[in-house]
Amino acid sequence: QVASYNCNFLKSIWAEGEDIKAQNNCQNFLKGFADTDIFSLQEYGDRSQGFFEEALLYPYKHQVDGKTLAIYSKYPIVERGSVDIKANQAHSCIWVDIQIDEDEILRVYNTHLQSNRHDGVAVETIIQGAPEKVDPGIMKGLLKHYYKFASKRVEQVKLILEHAETISHSYLVCGDMNDTPQSYMYKVFSLKLKDAFLEGGFGFGISYSGGIPFLRLDYIFCDEDLKVNMFKDVSNRYSDHDLIICELELDN
Repeated sequence: QVASYNCNFLKSIWAEGEDIKAQNNCQNFLKGFADTDIFSLQEYGDRSQGFFEEALLYPYKHQVDGKTLAIYSKYPIVERGSVDIKANQAHSCIWVDIQIDEDEILRVYNTHLQSNRHDGVAVETIIQGAPEKVDPGIMKGLLKHYYKFASKRVEQVKLILEHAETISHSYLVCGDMNDTPQSYMYKVFSLKLKDAFLEGGFGFGISYSGGIPFLRLDYIFCDEDLKVNMFKDVSNRYSDHDLIICELELDN
């Protein structure tokens, strides 16, 4: 089982101050995924780290200093690194090679692609405590600059896929892609990989509950050697993104 979650730094927990009940509820929510074998996180920071590490007792972890991404695993991580997607601290990509058994290695890419900005300026960092809002003026700016950032995401996807061409074992790419299934970003991915939601999910797959409703922005893409047995998204009060999770089987 593989999960991907833009946890939004668990901002709702900090917004409620030292509310022990809210913190316990968050811990209980996370513990519901304790059986997940691989857990990829976006918008992950030092304040949320303790919650995840207390609730999810994984023996292996990959995190890069200055990046807001992490990958936890119950299987040994034998190699690790990052992909230079020509972005910044806010948007990046990390990867691990995981030893599933004696003969099988699985590579997992965890990425947060370029976000859309109403002012046309790419942010350098994501501030953990910054409030988020979308009003009509911001919406107009998002539409005006969409093509600029969509083009950037396509470049980033191509860099990830080129990086994956150097390996011979199975791999998957998960994360917050900041674009919809109607985008060119999605088309570039789908020419190489399967969309786990289409393979094993149902419904509309909406994964974002922020200021712009009814969007699917979070994905798990996998290669042909991986069979998708199940996919689901889990809404929650701790982030503006759903947690997505799928069950994969090596289809040799």
